[in-house]
Amino acid sequence: MKDYISSQPFRCSFFLVAALISTGITGSGLVLSTVVTIAYGVSSSSGQDSGSLAIVLDVSIVGIKKDKSFDPNPIEINAGDSITWTNDDNDIHTVTSGSDEGPSIGTEFDSGTVASGQSFTHQFDKPGTYEYFCSFHDSMTGKVIVG
Repeated sequence: MKDYISSQPFRCSFFLVAALISTGITGSGLVLSTVVTIAYGVSSSSGQDSGSLAIVLDVSIVGIKKDKSFDPNPIEINAGDSITWTNDDNDIHTVTSGSDEGPSIGTEFDSGTVASGQSFTHQFDKPGTYEYFCSFHDSMTGKVIVG
């Protein structure tokens, strides 16, 4: 599994194939958008082309709103895909696997502190359901379902 925070250097390059943006207006007039980035040839520091297709989905950290704190939530992806969480709130947050009461806090992934405007990306290699929360605000919960 690979993860990084955008303000820190990482050794991964992408040859961008496409970025898809879908936008809709809900009955309340709220505009929803999802950004999906498809990249080909994710490579390591060796510079070798892996020849794989990777999809990166975006999740917004919107603030302390319980299970609506992360948008979208839950999110469904395929094994090998990544999620980038972006802090669109003015407060600091984390994206930490597990729950605040479980023994497996942060064992799958842990962003550390994500300041306003920062992003954290994690690649999910194995199918399963991954619960996560903000360690500063334990009522902020989310779920990733990997098929």
